[in-house]
Amino acid sequence: MRTLYIIGNGFDLANGVRSSYRDFREHLLSLGPEGVRMAVTLESYLGSSPDLWGDFEESLGFLDRGMAMDSVDDAFDNDKDAEGCVERGLAGVTSIEEELPRLFRSWLRTLRAEGSVWEPPVPLDPDGAYIDFNYTDLLESRYGIPRGNILYIHGSVAEGDGSIVMGHGSDPDRSYGEWVSSLRDDPSYRPYVRDADGEVSRNTRLSAQAYGEYPVRDGEWGCDSRRRAMEIAKAGIEEYFGITAKRCQDVIERNRGFFDSLRDVGRVVVIGHSLSPVDMPYFREIIRCSGSPDDIMWEVCYRSRRARAERFAEDLGLDPSRVRYVCTLPGDRE
Repeated sequence: MRTLYIIGNGFDLANGVRSSYRDFREHLLSLGPEGVRMAVTLESYLGSSPDLWGDFEESLGFLDRGMAMDSVDDAFDNDKDAEGCVERGLAGVTSIEEELPRLFRSWLRTLRAEGSVWEPPVPLDPDGAYIDFNYTDLLESRYGIPRGNILYIHGSVAEGDGSIVMGHGSDPDRSYGEWVSSLRDDPSYRPYVRDADGEVSRNTRLSAQAYGEYPVRDGEWGCDSRRRAMEIAKAGIEEYFGITAKRCQDVIERNRGFFDSLRDVGRVVVIGHSLSPVDMPYFREIIRCSGSPDDIMWEVCYRSRRARAERFAEDLGLDPSRVRYVCTLPGDRE
């Protein structure tokens, strides 16, 4: 029975690669105006994320729709140019869609291993199969793992820019419904608002008119172009969630041959992976493709958050007796 190794970013970090998303933020700030502008845009529009730079990919699914819509309203200065208004108002959103991938790829090309070769807590078998979530070639260049045994599931620098995959794991339709439902308790999306002096007036914020669950009277749009701008912007904002999605199932299908070859895997070792929900479809596919999923032995490495590793195993439905947890900190290894 073969061993399958799942390699995540913690593996590269242990080898001295400055590859965390907080390192990416520092890289952006070092680029000057363009990079600073991108960092500010991300922190503005994705600010509702619980951990923007700690869980960056998942945070891409936290775009503030209301803020984006109100930016369109702020840009509205011509009652005949709805399209131009939307283009100006959604410039920040567009930059995340178009410029962020380019800046991300350019950062990946700067990554280097600056430390000594790290000794993993579980030895690597050159004859094993590997799914590498990193974009570097450390498995090959530092550990001598044959290229043919490795699936760089999200692409790699060596394979070229076109191979790079990065994005959130949220389902756009479901996330929209959940977000709209959450507005019911938000006073800024109700039909009437109270100002600082206690005066009550109709809520005419474009975000409230677009997403609030109340009918908007024709005269409250101000002009037909403003309503048209709202409709165009609403469609554009939802397109963002599709453009920035990782689409794990598509990645799986592109690598169908590799996943189907995992039928004889009897042991899975997870090293350096964040165990983020965005990548759960891959783990579920590994189990689905196994010839004897209930017989697989799992070894899940963690650095400091064992509870997260245990929750990961529980979410996958793994038999606790078939899971071994391994701490990667030298002083805590068994």
